Amino acid sequence: RIPLSYDSIENSMRDALNRQKHLTDEYEAACLSAADSEADFKGEFAATRMSFRDNSAGQKVTEPTAEDFATAETLELRRQSLRDAAIRTAKKRALDTCDMQLEVLRSLMSSHRKALE
Repeated sequence: RIPLSYDSIENSMRDALNRQKHLTDEYEAACLSAADSEADFKGEFAATRMSFRDNSAGQKVTEPTAEDFATAETLELRRQSLRDAAIRTAKKRALDTCDMQLEVLRSLMSSHRKALE
């Protein structure tokens, strides 16, 4: 095994910093997309529930029935909201992993400097 050199650690840190910038941009976009999807779903769900109640004039509509109807009618929006939330979570985990890698590289760089003293 070739021992790690100062230059190889520095290059790894540079790569990790570039990856961190890229992941930060992706995470920001994922957060915005998840927020939009959630707002779309919740707005449509509420509108569908109210519409169902309004269109059922003269019939007894229970809260669970209205909820079930709204759930069935907005299933694709909910699915998209859940997908976007999962992507946001995955991007955050990737960013956290990159942050940990940078901390390890910083520690390694510090140890390398001390060893050379």
